[in-house]
Formats: sequence, structure tokens, C-alpha cells
Amino acid sequence: MTAAPNVDGIRLDKRRARAEPAATMRSAVRQPGHRLYMALLIACTVLLVPVAIGMQRSGELGGDGPFYWGVQQALLQHGWFSIPDDIATAVASMERRPNLDGEGRLIQGLDGARYAVHFWLYPLLSVPFALLLQLAGVATTHAFPLLNAASFGVAIWVLHRSPRLDLTGKCVVLTSFATTTINWYVAWSHPEVFTACLLLMASLMLLERRHFCASLLAAIASLQNPSAILLLGAIALVAIADAIAGARQAPIARALLQAGLRIGGGAVIAVLPYLYGLAVLGVANPILANGYVDFSQMTGRKLLSLIFDWNQGLVIAFPFLLTLLVGVIVLRMRHAGWRGLLRTEDALLLGMLAMALPVLTQVNFNAGQYYASRYLAWLVAPGIIWAGLQVQGPYARGGLWAWFIGFGFYAANFGLFLAQKLHYVLTVMRVGGLPYEDQLVMKPIAALLLAAMPAAYDPWPEIFIERTLYRELTVEEIRGSRIEAVGYPAGGGRFTKVITRQPELSFVAARLCPGGEAVAESSPDAPRFSAAGPGYFYLDGALRCRPLQPPRQPR
Repeated sequence: MTAAPNVDGIRLDKRRARAEPAATMRSAVRQPGHRLYMALLIACTVLLVPVAIGMQRSGELGGDGPFYWGVQQALLQHGWFSIPDDIATAVASMERRPNLDGEGRLIQGLDGARYAVHFWLYPLLSVPFALLLQLAGVATTHAFPLLNAASFGVAIWVLHRSPRLDLTGKCVVLTSFATTTINWYVAWSHPEVFTACLLLMASLMLLERRHFCASLLAAIASLQNPSAILLLGAIALVAIADAIAGARQAPIARALLQAGLRIGGGAVIAVLPYLYGLAVLGVANPILANGYVDFSQMTGRKLLSLIFDWNQGLVIAFPFLLTLLVGVIVLRMRHAGWRGLLRTEDALLLGMLAMALPVLTQVNFNAGQYYASRYLAWLVAPGIIWAGLQVQGPYARGGLWAWFIGFGFYAANFGLFLAQKLHYVLTVMRVGGLPYEDQLVMKPIAALLLAAMPAAYDPWPEIFIERTLYRELTVEEIRGSRIEAVGYPAGGGRFTKVITRQPELSFVAARLCPGGEAVAESSPDAPRFSAAGPGYFYLDGALRCRPLQPPRQPR
């Protein structure tokens, strides 16, 4: 198989990219035991779904779940998306509120009725499951986990049929996806799993050069998570690279035009929420209009937090991906140098990065979650496909290697999940049986760093404040930086890490040491502060409160 020369730093393989017939590619991955092995993996994964649902109390609606349920009930009741008074009362009850006055997740439409700010595709697709549950006498709140599980089933089928991954690659993708995104979020009444499955399939379509299908799936995913539309950048990059590589067979301009029509034709559906918003709500983007997005927060520091935060970042959610990325870079540099550093499939990582940028504008960054940020649950889907491509090997490595990689990832990820759940249960018991809120609990490694090496961990302000106070901040508190000072306690009037709105020790002392004074242990004479994020500063070093010392009398 001959490789094309590098084009703008991207190494192309023509026969793998376009010229090799699909039938030949499919036969290459039909190794002995392939069907049996995939059947065993699928069976194990399907068994995992009810386990995850049972552990995460399926049917309990958290986060935006009550509002998705409200739209679902409205569709069942009168076939439209407006939420009537009786359903609004039920939603308020789920939110533990007397009413929904001032609720930012509802907006008044042009017809005067209430509408949810989130698009209606996800609750609409849950309606058939809700009807079946009604017939069975089961609460319709369970319709969302069933929709998530069905989405996963479709993704498994597409993965199994894909000619771009061999047995080992499919094994890694399936087990990694099942024991992370699916395991954590299949029971949620949120579209994380739904979006992740669509992006997983879109990434496979991209590798198969089915540009229309890839862009259509990414566009459907963007209906619930608008950032997903930026995967089109990766699709377009691959299409351009293919057009350049195939210039001898067809003119570049014609190839680009054909690819553009395919990509644009699939992506056109992405405008549907904005047309609906203008026609029904009077505003194209109600989430932006209601203050849940702040473009000033799209910073490099917040991007690093999304990747490296020890409470909810990529480093704890998918550590194998970061480890594999470093290993792949080292191997490529050793074998091909800088000229062979980038390959066509790396566009998946660029697409993943592009989708992450709008996520940074979310005001509620430390959002409700299980184990890791729920944004990462779908952002990482292209990265998982990329990982499968990197570990798959030639025919000779298919047997024991596939079993080891597949079940190794499966056991490690699921074991980590169980360990985290045990930690949360023990934490809730320790703090007195408070509600189970993962986004308000410090992860063990984060707590260890804050206790032993606080300078090594500077989380995004919202993450530190909410998890230290064990309290969800309002959007107004986050946007206005209204929390004045918070310290991570170490006992005895000592705080290992302090965040403050003003970089002044007297300001901190008045809030954390009432009736006393504060001493910065690392630099008592000239305490140092560093920027923590919009409107906040971290005190460098620990802080100790002590009683006010009487002024010294002159001799």
C-alpha cells in the first residue's frame, strides 16, 4: 500500500482514504473469531447499561432534566412544545420550588406561552418510549435512559459495520466508550449520551470519507449541543486533503465543490433551532439571551482547566487518551520525524478541540455531572475513535492483543468508576447525608493536592468555590463574582488554599477570620496573590487565622 507525499504537513494514504474498495477493507477486518468476540463484547456492554442505570437511580431528574420532561409531557398532552400550567407546576415540584417565576430555563414565546430554552429534539425522540412506559404503568421519566441506551445500540451497530477499524480498534472504542460516557451518563435525562453517540458515528463516517453522513450526524448532534457543529471543520479539512491528494484523478476545484455540496447538504439541518427560536420564541438563541453564555470566559486558562482539572477534567475522565497521544507523538517522531507527525485521522483531534472552545463560554462550567464534566462525555467521542485507530494492529496482533486491550480497558475504567462511587457514598455519609451532588465533591486526588501541595492545583474559581462550600452557585453569583473569599480548611483555623475577590490580606481576614487576623504562612510580611480567573485571585501559600495581637507598647 503506497502512501502519498505530505500535503501541508498531513500524511495521506490514498488507498486507505478513497481508492481502496470498501469490500476489500471489510474483508481485512474479518479475522477469525471476529463475530464471536464482538458478540461477547456487546453482551458485556449491554449488561453494563442496566447496572449503570440502577446505580444512578434512573428516573430521578436532575439538572435540566425536569424541563426536558416538561416538554415531553407537553408533547404527550397536546402535541406541541409549550409547557402548560399543570406541567409547569410539576416541573417546579421536581425543582423543589414553589413556582417557576424568574426561571431562566424557561422563556415566554411570541404566543405568550412558556417554552424551554433547550431545543425539543431530545424530548421529542423520548416520546415513543414514554408511550410504551405509560402502557406498562411505569413512570415516563425512565424514557430518557431508554432513549440513551437505544442511541448506544445504534452506535454499536455502526461501529461493528465500520471497515476502518480492525478487531483491536473496535474493541478499544467499544470498551472505552461503554465504561466512560455510557457508564456515567446513560441514566441521565440529558442528551450527553445521545450527542456522544451521534459524534462517534460521525467520526466513523468521516474516516470512511462519507462526508454527507458525517456532516448530517454532526448537525443532528448540534441541535442539542450547538458546539458539535464545529466537527464540520474536521470534515472539511479531510475533504480538502483528499482533493489535493487526488488531484491527478480529478481537478481540485471540482473535488472541493463536490465535497462542499455534500458537507453543506448534511449540515443544513443545524439551522433548525435558530429558525424555530426566531419563529416561536422571538430570539435566535434563547440560551445566550438568558445569560448562560459569556464569551469573555473563553480563555486559555479555562481550556487548560477542561483538560487538566483534577476534579472534572480530561485528565481524570479519559487519562488513556492523553497518555496515548504522548506515546503516538513520540513514536511518529522516531519513525518519520516532523514530516510524518500529522496524519489525516488527526483531524478528529482538531475537531474535538474546536468543539471544546464554545464550551468554555458556559457560565455554569462546574455543571451537574457524574464523575467528570458532562461536556467531556460527548466532546471526547472523536478522540475515542482516534484512539482506536492508533492501537489497532496488523492481522498477526489480532488475537490475544485484542482480548488484552479490550477487557483491560473495560476492567480498568469500570473499576475506577466503582471506586469513585464508593468515595462519593462515603463522602455523603461523612458530611451528614446531604444530597448526592457529584459536582460539589472534591475528587480524592484534588483533595490530596489541596491538602499537601496546594500550589500544584489552581482550579477554575467556580470549581474551587462550589466544591469547597458544597453549594451550587447561581448564574448571577458566578457572573458577578459575588463570593468574596473562600478557604479550603485544614483545621485549627488554617486554610491550605484561599480564593478572594480582592488581593488584600485584610479583605481576606475580615471574611475568613472574624474577630481575628490572618497570617500568610509563606510570606507573612508581603503576601503574594496570583490571578485565578475572572474577578478572583489565589493567595499563594497557606493562611492561618489567629486572635488579634495587642499592639506593642513603646518602651
